[in-house]
Amino acid sequence: MSCPLNRLLLAAALPVALSAQAAEPVWFTVAGDARDPQADTIVIDMASLKARANQQLMMVRVSRGHERHSRHTGNRFRSYAAKVEIDCAKDTATIRNTHFYAQPLWSGEPFARVEFPAPQQVPLALREFDPNPMPRIIRAACNPIG
Repeated sequence: MSCPLNRLLLAAALPVALSAQAAEPVWFTVAGDARDPQADTIVIDMASLKARANQQLMMVRVSRGHERHSRHTGNRFRSYAAKVEIDCAKDTATIRNTHFYAQPLWSGEPFARVEFPAPQQVPLALREFDPNPMPRIIRAACNPIG
């Protein structure tokens, strides 16, 4: 899917997601294919978006086509779900907590849950995604309408 089409779909999904009553997740695929366990995939839950001053909190899920190693925890994983804090003034995203899965696409139970309390929060790093979707994720969180 082309980048302009992704932006159009994101813009169309945002009003629905933001009007939802914190109920069901509204997963938007930022990169990859959320149905393909061999694809490197990132999805964000726009319904989980919560504002805190100049920061936004949202759920981000990442699934990898092959096993990865977390530099911060030492865990080997295929996918993870993380609560991410986005600082709109600094254009940064840090992980507050994460659930690691041995299987792709967040299948099964997480084998590890890790909290990163301030100031030990670690940056959300989306290595080996081309183009890196971090700017789009930050824009989506910080400018949810428009």
